[in-house]
Amino acid sequence: MRLWTTAALLAAHLLVPALAGPPPRPSGEDSASRRQADVNIDVVKTTLQAKKLVIKKLTDTVEAKFRQFMNGTSMSATSFPKGTNEGVLAACGNTIPYSSCDPTLGLTQECECTGKKANYNKVTVKALSPDKDENAQAKAGNVAAMVAQDSDLASAFSSVSGQLDYENKLMYWGSVDGVMTTFPAITWTRSDGTCGDQYDPRRRPWYLSGSNGPKNVIFILDSSGSMRDADRMTMLKDAAKVLVDSMTFADYIGVIDFDDVARSYLDLTFMAPATASFRNKVKGFIDKMDANDGTDYYAAFEKAFAMADISYETGYHSKCQTVFVFLTDGAMGIGTQDPREMILARRAKSGSVYAREFFLIIGFGDEVATQEEDAGKYLKELACATGGIFSPVEDGSGPAHKAKLVEALMTFSRYFQATNSMFERTTVSFSEVYEGTNFKMAMTTASAPVYDKTDPERWKIIGVVGIDVTTCDLEKKLFEANPNIQQAPSYPSESKIPGCMCAEEYTYLKTGNTYKSCTVDSWPVPWCATRGCGIKGEEVTDTGFWADCKPWGVRASLEAELLKSGEECPAKLINQCQIQALRPTELTCPSLGCADEEAERKKNYFDGLPGAAYRTDSQQTSWSSNGAHTASLGSSESGDGCEHCKNDKMQPQCSLPEGECREGEVPEVHCQCGKSGIPFLSGLNGLADGMSRGSRLAGRSLSGAAALVAALALCLASAQ
Repeated sequence: MRLWTTAALLAAHLLVPALAGPPPRPSGEDSASRRQADVNIDVVKTTLQAKKLVIKKLTDTVEAKFRQFMNGTSMSATSFPKGTNEGVLAACGNTIPYSSCDPTLGLTQECECTGKKANYNKVTVKALSPDKDENAQAKAGNVAAMVAQDSDLASAFSSVSGQLDYENKLMYWGSVDGVMTTFPAITWTRSDGTCGDQYDPRRRPWYLSGSNGPKNVIFILDSSGSMRDADRMTMLKDAAKVLVDSMTFADYIGVIDFDDVARSYLDLTFMAPATASFRNKVKGFIDKMDANDGTDYYAAFEKAFAMADISYETGYHSKCQTVFVFLTDGAMGIGTQDPREMILARRAKSGSVYAREFFLIIGFGDEVATQEEDAGKYLKELACATGGIFSPVEDGSGPAHKAKLVEALMTFSRYFQATNSMFERTTVSFSEVYEGTNFKMAMTTASAPVYDKTDPERWKIIGVVGIDVTTCDLEKKLFEANPNIQQAPSYPSESKIPGCMCAEEYTYLKTGNTYKSCTVDSWPVPWCATRGCGIKGEEVTDTGFWADCKPWGVRASLEAELLKSGEECPAKLINQCQIQALRPTELTCPSLGCADEEAERKKNYFDGLPGAAYRTDSQQTSWSSNGAHTASLGSSESGDGCEHCKNDKMQPQCSLPEGECREGEVPEVHCQCGKSGIPFLSGLNGLADGMSRGSRLAGRSLSGAAALVAALALCLASAQ
């Protein structure tokens, strides 16, 4: 089956934007830029490859356990001891029996600040909160029955990892219906008297990387006056922000906000890399949207299609599928043009990028919840015409209404997961660097999808397996192998396009700001103006061209390698009968000629893994909450009051939390108790914004080096 890799197309990503040839390389190119071009990344590649091998073994193990479960070997048991069965414990219980205090997992009060209790002979199981899924307890019990079979999963996890590597803080499996299984067995981190009530593994970066893969998403958001009715604008904002949170750094994002006029976020003409900081800015923009004026669907889709086309031309897309997410109340403006003819003409275009475009329509309001009303009828017809999926959410409030909204939004991930199942995607991905839920340290997760392969012709996704990997030690290895990697290049520096240099000085025409260094003004990654090379943009800079700046430093080098971790995506869409099976039964499209829609619908486990209904003897409240013992939640496993910086047994030491800064010290450089010895390492996350503000303050008087000093000063000022 044909798969396209983002790693193999990385060169295309860098070279396609070069709409003009690069000028001669300046003879005075600084040595730091040359060194950055020759970064020795092998030390990181070796570690990441080792994690991939472990993940592969873990994937095989979970799939084998599932086959054993489906063959009925665990169904012969007449009873299932609640939470005490050999090999499995409840994550939300008050204690982990037969455990020891492991300082490499942090310090907690239950261990008198000497470690965190863990049992390396068992796994813990955690359900979703019952508020999220009324069948959560049954589903958790079902998974518990599976992992507690003879030759239980805890033993399998242990055999896969061998002598536990301190870099592997946790190994786990998140099931497709939201159940979390973790090794070694630990109690779940508590806060506000709950046991991770808001935690859903299917919304975490590691799960999304493993199950969805890279993608392009263009949001088309209705902010017309009718969205004020029944607080539909709030529903739209909540839905859009959840979907933005379901994206990762491997994705590209665009936002169109429309009433009787269509506008793009920041007036961008093409999609932008969906970095964590940019996703947060997008959510901030969504929060500030208000509902006014008329509704012009045609203008909205026309703007979205123009953004997609320019992104394809310039290389600013993931080289994978593009999803247009249309959120509206279905009230198309009177006298405005229907966009269906334009959409059908686009679908008829030749070319792989058009063949991999998909439409997800989410409608809000009572008028769209039934196809007897014009709004609901129109949106269903629009979905059928585009080959997309329509999910309506009626007006309302409360837990039941929230559950309906969540169900509608799950269509987004289900589409990608069904596609990857059908095309048998087995890629091991690495997530963007993030802060762990149970361990407050920077880490990435190696993850891969897990399938039921009973039918070799049609795999079914049953979840994602992952291994937490600390990142500070990887960055330290990079620094040791490349002692000059943290030296900022003098300005002008290189752009991402080989041989294309940043202009010595330029003006960003949108704001009128003048820069002598890279900036993140209106863009998620540092960029600069260029001369005669890069992307043409006479309306962007006074030089007429611009390009992304070449990343430098250990964090940038590590994240670039994580991004190139072998991501794959299908070369085409699933067929219309397979899409039909993902539609709600009452919203299927007529006249598709699908032989057996119900049989195709059963080829997915999105409503729960098999057996959840009949393992009632395995249900217990401590899968997700702590029943009568809620008063003790958060008291014993908390790390509050422990002197974490004195934990000399933490491995790696650099993963310890930050200490308190003393006056005169640069934040996260000299005052991190887990010192890495890497100059400016932690501060680099906020340095791009500092560089932007620092260089803008520099105006026409500061050099690139002076702008860097100004940036550091601003970082310090903002942290105090």
